[in-house]
Amino acid sequence: MKLVGLSTDQIAHLPALAGEPAYRIRQLASWAYAKGAGRFEQMTTLPLALRERP
Repeated sequence: MKLVGLSTDQIAHLPALAGEPAYRIRQLASWAYAKGAGRFEQMTTLPLALRERP
């Protein structure tokens, strides 16, 4: 899933984040915009279980 171009509100409503703490949204936005990661698999500070979700 492409994250760049999504707002933090749109990121917050991604099905993959259901049940995750609110700070995950900031983590994802940071990875997408500051570090240029475009996929969960690239976000090494996220738990492996989250990175492996579809």
